[in-house]
Amino acid sequence: MLPMFGALVFTSFVMVALVVELALLGSAYRSAAAAADAAAEAGAAMLAEDRAYAGELAVDVVRARDESTVVGTALARGGAVVDVDATALEVCVTVRDRYLPATLGFLGASGIDVVVSTCAEPRAG
Repeated sequence: MLPMFGALVFTSFVMVALVVELALLGSAYRSAAAAADAAAEAGAAMLAEDRAYAGELAVDVVRARDESTVVGTALARGGAVVDVDATALEVCVTVRDRYLPATLGFLGASGIDVVVSTCAEPRAG
């Protein structure tokens, strides 16, 4: 009876650890997605003023890159890398993060890359 109980306790521990790790991985993904979304929207809000007065919506590429990088870095988890690609028509942000499992490391689980990309473009209204 004791070996069966030991196997049951070990299996229960592994199952609980897997659920916790999946929840933490989901949290890391949601954090990266929120940072990428906010950074892309902040960059798309940086309009080129001279073109805006002419009735044309276009992104100021330099300001958009700077603003997206600042917002993305501020909102992403520590250690995440924020890449920004801005053109006059849209701003695309990619957030790369690495999630290191805490409890499943002894089973051979290594780091998991979390990569989220999103784009935003200026719109009237």
